[in-house]
Amino acid sequence: MKLIDHPNNGDLFKNRWKIDIEKLQKGRSRLQDFALFVDLKDQDDSYGRYESMRQLFVSEIIKYGEYICHVKSYSDIQQCYADKKIAALLSIEEGGVLGGDISKLDKAYRDGVRLMTLTWNYPNEIGEPNTGDAYKKLTPKGVEFVERMQELGMIV
Repeated sequence: MKLIDHPNNGDLFKNRWKIDIEKLQKGRSRLQDFALFVDLKDQDDSYGRYESMRQLFVSEIIKYGEYICHVKSYSDIQQCYADKKIAALLSIEEGGVLGGDISKLDKAYRDGVRLMTLTWNYPNEIGEPNTGDAYKKLTPKGVEFVERMQELGMIV
């Protein structure tokens, strides 16, 4: 999010924020989750914002492929470790960016997303966030999403 919002302040290899390749190497990190987070209330086109962030992730992984690799399976993680690279797990933080469209979930999987949080702080087509004391639940569309994620082998 920071890289797309502030492109002049660095890139994935070195930047002024909390995560970059140099910091991950210094900390001897083996695997980093890269959560594509979109605040639904701040974006008119949340899916477009997600896609822009995903495309930036892909271009940075290609650019710095000698240090980091996008992992989509356990065998990818093992290979990445064998190659002494940092494993990059791609996730969506806020399933509402998919607008309840199961075909967008399938596309996200094809694009290498392997983890998705269903909600964040706001209700969406999938369910209600776990905030406050009231019991929260998935919507029927949310049940469909979880079932599809299980079929695909995605982390819910």
